[in-house]
Amino acid sequence: MEPTPPVVTWAAQQPKRQQSLRLILKLDMVETIDSLSLESAAAIIAAISVGLAFIWVRIRHKIWRRFASLAAPFALSYSLYWTPVWFGHGDRASFAAWAPLFILPWFAAGAAATVLTVFLIGKIRRKPGNTTTSNQSSDPTLSSVTPPAGQEPRPR
Repeated sequence: MEPTPPVVTWAAQQPKRQQSLRLILKLDMVETIDSLSLESAAAIIAAISVGLAFIWVRIRHKIWRRFASLAAPFALSYSLYWTPVWFGHGDRASFAAWAPLFILPWFAAGAAATVLTVFLIGKIRRKPGNTTTSNQSSDPTLSSVTPPAGQEPRPR
């Protein structure tokens, strides 16, 4: 008597399909990152950094705002450069040798874009007559409030 072959159902094949789809997406992503030129990757880092700058301007402490403005472009540059190695496509030694030649220009582009954006947003917020940052007006006649009944108005 011959053994009957096992019946392979769609559910049993699903993990294999998911793995092959993940592999295809991973290979496409690595190929896309590998195909970036120095300038195009710098432009991507700068664009993402400008978007993040709108978050960094909301940080009140100047030191933390500056740290975030410089740390984010470096983290983005570092991650973008090392992604192919992290996914197993690339020699760690050869990538390490070329790292400063790619990471530093990408970081410089992102840092310049972030610092410029944070500076311009801060300048717009501090512009005279801009009422978006303050609820109080500098004109004392506009900020007069009538006191509750039975109380004297406070002298200014």
